[in-house]
Formats: sequence, structure tokens, C-alpha cells
Amino acid sequence: MFTALDAMQRSITPYIYGPAMRNPLENILNQLHFDDICSDARPEVHICAINVRSGKIRVFTSAEITQKAIMASACLPTLF
Repeated sequence: MFTALDAMQRSITPYIYGPAMRNPLENILNQLHFDDICSDARPEVHICAINVRSGKIRVFTSAEITQKAIMASACLPTLF
């Protein structure tokens, strides 16, 4: 039973469930002003994300940081 449920979870995308399975971090990030956080007057900010298919790391610098980049760095590959 466990193996069948595990296989089903890995083969079905959570996005088909609509807003019920949205990333909860997205609501928090919608409230941030990235221009204020990533301006030149602030210390440099770097965020890393890993490409699951290739295993290569991608470093986002201050100018490249977006909502999608932050969500990718906090991503759980089997869920989002």
C-alpha cells in the first residue's frame, strides 16, 4: 500500500489541486518589496537554487532576485 501511494504522489503534480496546494511562501513574498531589499545601498544578497535535473547550483545576486528565485531556493522537489 505504501509503495502504491508513494508512486502515485510522485507521478501526479500537486498543481492540479488548484489553490489548495499553492506554496505558502508565495503569500509572504507577495508582501515584500524586492527593490528595497536588493538595492545597492543594502548589503549584497545571494540566493542559491539547485536544478534538480542537472544537479547544478545557480546563484542569484541582488539584481536577479525575484519571487520565483526565492521560491526555487526553498523548494521541496517532491512537492513543488
